[in-house]
Amino acid sequence: MRPWGGFLMAGQLKGEMGDGYHVYILELEDGSYYVGHTDHLPRRMDQHQSGKSIQTTARLRTKGCSYYETVSDLPGALKREKQIKGWTRRKKKALIDGRVDLLRLYSKKGCRKEAV
Repeated sequence: MRPWGGFLMAGQLKGEMGDGYHVYILELEDGSYYVGHTDHLPRRMDQHQSGKSIQTTARLRTKGCSYYETVSDLPGALKREKQIKGWTRRKKKALIDGRVDLLRLYSKKGCRKEAV
């Protein structure tokens, strides 16, 4: 798991990549989040930042990578990506901020109200 304050750009990722796959969260210029997975995070960030990626990040552009974590295999990465994509914005923000103590709270019924 790699939370931090601020954004990490592709050039800052060299030397931090281990074996496996990476699930990541980008913040887009409109403030929304994009969740994805890759087996080579620096290359994928370059693709997003250059606009040579999917329509969403090509159209809106990224501010940078807000969070990533390493998963040992592709099925695990796909499962984790799907899990995070299903979360509310508030829950994704807690993950980005390293507030894992809030993840369970934000999963309970009645805590679905968005307020970041």
